[in-house]
Amino acid sequence: MNAVRVRFTELIGTESVRCLICDFNWSNALVIAQFLDAVAESDHRWLTNLWDSQPQCREEIGQVLLLIIRALCLTGYKPEHDEFSALWMSSSGNLPKQVILKGKKHGWIRMLEDTEESCTMAVMVKKRLEPVSSGLSFLGCTAEWSPSSPSRLQTEICINRMVGSRKDLTEEWAHPSIISPSWDACNIWNVSKLQKDGRLWMSAPPGRLKILDVPTNDSLFVKRDRVTRNELLKFFGLAPGYRKGYWEHTDVYDKPLVQPIPLHVFAD
Repeated sequence: MNAVRVRFTELIGTESVRCLICDFNWSNALVIAQFLDAVAESDHRWLTNLWDSQPQCREEIGQVLLLIIRALCLTGYKPEHDEFSALWMSSSGNLPKQVILKGKKHGWIRMLEDTEESCTMAVMVKKRLEPVSSGLSFLGCTAEWSPSSPSRLQTEICINRMVGSRKDLTEEWAHPSIISPSWDACNIWNVSKLQKDGRLWMSAPPGRLKILDVPTNDSLFVKRDRVTRNELLKFFGLAPGYRKGYWEHTDVYDKPLVQPIPLHVFAD
């Protein structure tokens, strides 16, 4: 099973959520057509644009968004059961269903546990993740995904630059053409000096990652590393001596922002 992080507005554009939208009791065909046309837009600001341009439809748009959010709130990682659920609905008109992933087989789902700053909502799609480089061959990944291929999450990780500098990371200028449009950034992190089998301590969510490989200067293959509760307490410290980890999911401290490091997290 493969997964990739996307914007909430992209989740609304998936087949399952579009089926949910079509299943709503719309007042007329024109309104649903406008909503679906907006969903298909590549601009992630489509929802804001639709809201501003269609004031007469705002109540109905709000009801549809509430329906979507209620369905998606049932998805995500449930630590009490160590399982992850994703929404799935077919165009045949069946009721929405949940696809369940167990942490025992898909270890990366534990990285998606809700925190005070973030929550995860998930939708099943037919599109598979392509191998990111030939370096994946040692992990058994092939061009066509199969049950023997590794379970993985494609995500990004940011650096908490307020913690301090690291000798194994350097900040480099990147051409605007390779910068994600979602980030007001001009630089990237060069991770080529990070060593295989090295560990990265995370503070959001708390835990540790093990480096499997460094295939390029700006991306990493990792897996969630098993650590004991005492190790975590020792690293992060007890209040009031709490120390923030260097590796984060968000970086809101200073500008210019540095492009997040692409991560490919493999199952345990």
